[in-house]
Amino acid sequence: MIPELLPPERVKSLQKVVRNAMARADYYLAVSKTTKKDIIKHLGINSDIIYVVPHGVDPIFRYLPDRHSLSRRLKSEFGIAKPYILYVGAIGKHKNVIGILNAYRLLRDSGYTNHDLLLVGPPDSASQEARDFIRKNNLQKRVFMPGQLRQDTQELTDLYNGADCFLFPSYYEGWCSPPIEAMACGTPVVASSRSSIPDTVGEAALLVDPDYNGFVDSDQNESQF
Repeated sequence: MIPELLPPERVKSLQKVVRNAMARADYYLAVSKTTKKDIIKHLGINSDIIYVVPHGVDPIFRYLPDRHSLSRRLKSEFGIAKPYILYVGAIGKHKNVIGILNAYRLLRDSGYTNHDLLLVGPPDSASQEARDFIRKNNLQKRVFMPGQLRQDTQELTDLYNGADCFLFPSYYEGWCSPPIEAMACGTPVVASSRSSIPDTVGEAALLVDPDYNGFVDSDQNESQF
């Protein structure tokens, strides 16, 4: 769907996997209505053999009422001692991570937020660009990239619970668990208006256009959110 935002070798690998699967499959499980539509449109699969089975939310993601203990764990595990905005996902171009950084910088420079920003997830196609952006804009003490966290521990649940806002302005998702994981923890969500995300979050999130071109960086180049 967005091959131009993925490494070419990964695109080739995924295409090979799909072709091999199609040669053997009798039925298809789609993780969202959006994915089913995309399968029909781009792969020519008969809709009668495609079944939509959305993912659920692991019970580990829940609201934690003991906020004092939560604050103590966040301080101990991550050194967090002030309000923060959270993103969870691969640090990739297709996730619009640079758009998050541009939006955060604008908010900070305009005096609209004193929050820190946490980008939690495995390295991907935008990792180096993100690190360069942070260094260039002197955000080393405001933006943190702790890497990937296991989902079967308390750490990610704690981060969701502690965040004042969760951001997920991805360019495309067949399905996206992080926004509803954040919601299960009681955290307000700002997410992309693209692909399956509106179906996933319903009316419970603020939806934004990930291609919004309203921000201009210090070099007078338009940036994207």
